[in-house]
Parts: sequence; structure tokens; C-alpha cells
Amino acid sequence: MVTDPIEPNNPDKPYVEIPTTITDLFIPNLYTPNGDGTNDTFVIKGLEMFAENDLVIVNRWGNEVFKQNNYQNNWSGEGLNEGTYYYVLRVKDTTGSNWKVYKGYITLIRAFNK
Repeated sequence: MVTDPIEPNNPDKPYVEIPTTITDLFIPNLYTPNGDGTNDTFVIKGLEMFAENDLVIVNRWGNEVFKQNNYQNNWSGEGLNEGTYYYVLRVKDTTGSNWKVYKGYITLIRAFNK
């Protein structure tokens, strides 16, 4: 029997720990940095589950507009026009030996507050 680590002597509280591994991320393709406090930065869900990461964002001409090692979900697109941008995100697994590369696009829209 597997028991609760907090109350190991309580037979009425069986406890089973199921290990999980997160291997994928949720990378949105749209965000609206307009200062309303909602969706104001490019947030990649699950990024904290990886040992390391780096993110590069370029415009439609291939010019780098943002680059950060160990990205912290803080890109607001400040100083950039609305439009489509392209990203390359690399993440290193928790063993520290393998990199996985994600590529895609992100649309930046500065929607007006109502």
C-alpha cells in the first residue's frame, strides 16, 4: 500500500503519486499588448518545466526584434507595430542534454480598451 507522506500512519488516507512529464508547451499565436492587464505579454505556458530556453523573434523581413536567453514570459512588443512576427524557441530538457526547437508565428494586435 502506498501511503500519504503527510499522514503515513493513517490507513484511511491512501495516497498514490503518479509521476508526469510535460513535454509540450502551449505557445499562443496571438496576443494583445494594450495595457489592460490581460494578455499584455507573450506567455508560453509550460516554459518553466524546462531547464533552459532561448527565444528569438523576427519581423517579416527577418530582422531580429527580440532575443532573450531564459525567456521569462515578458515580451510586450514595445515599440513594434501591429502585425505578424516569427519566433524560434529552443528548450532544453531537464536532463540538460537535449534541445527541442519550436518555430511559428505570433500576431501582435493592440486592441483598444473599451
